[in-house]
Amino acid sequence: LLLTVARQSASPRRKASAEQKHQPRKSKMRRRTRSMSRRSTHRRSRSLSRKSIHHTKMTELSSAGTLADFVTWCEKKQGGLLKVWRMLDKDSSLSLSKQEFVKGCAGLGWKGDLKQLWTILDRDHTDMVSFIHFAPEAALDLAGFKHWAEEKFGNMKQFFRVIDTDG
Repeated sequence: LLLTVARQSASPRRKASAEQKHQPRKSKMRRRTRSMSRRSTHRRSRSLSRKSIHHTKMTELSSAGTLADFVTWCEKKQGGLLKVWRMLDKDSSLSLSKQEFVKGCAGLGWKGDLKQLWTILDRDHTDMVSFIHFAPEAALDLAGFKHWAEEKFGNMKQFFRVIDTDG
């Protein structure tokens, strides 16, 4: 029985190889030409991807520099990102329009490239910058705190009633 199963499983392989023998052979020249064109296409695409990677990295570096300069300026001149956010977001909506942002930064004395800074911060291209895009670490800390307070006290209003001892 095992011998029969082994012969049956081996026979399709023999047929496939026999069919392959009867197929016309490709000339060596045709194979060589196709191989050379594949290599040149690969080289071109690799070269293009290197150029685009280089361009992207340079853009990212200048963007990172602008953002780093802004964060440093916020910390040294204004007391931190949160303080700058509070000064910019006058209506406490947790979002800034481009007009609010540009007018506020200019009013605070930021001398950097506002256009590039806006492009960096407006990640979703909605012409609005949300608090999470402006100060992501602080936004996550705030969300974590809010979640804890709601789990522990039911809602934020109840939380403030408990901690407000002087009424």
